[in-house]
Amino acid sequence: MSGLKTYSYAARLRQLNLPILELRRLHIDLIMCYKILFNLVDVEFDDFFRYSTVVTTRGHPFKLFKEYSDVNARKLFLTAHYKCLEQFATRNC
Repeated sequence: MSGLKTYSYAARLRQLNLPILELRRLHIDLIMCYKILFNLVDVEFDDFFRYSTVVTTRGHPFKLFKEYSDVNARKLFLTAHYKCLEQFATRNC
């Protein structure tokens, strides 16, 4: 689209009806987590996740263990979005 370079980032997003980049990346991460969790891609679940040993869940067996990290790179990695994935997994998609 021509003529958008004069607008600020927020104005361009509004004009194009797009969420911020952080939310778009989170969405893609959650989709990939879902695909890994339900074996829809050729990626080993154990390479990225571990199931939690806590047996109480909210109607599903997909509670994932979140590893502690002091490093921002690890905190922001795909597997760190486990809580959102948990909510995503309970929906009938």
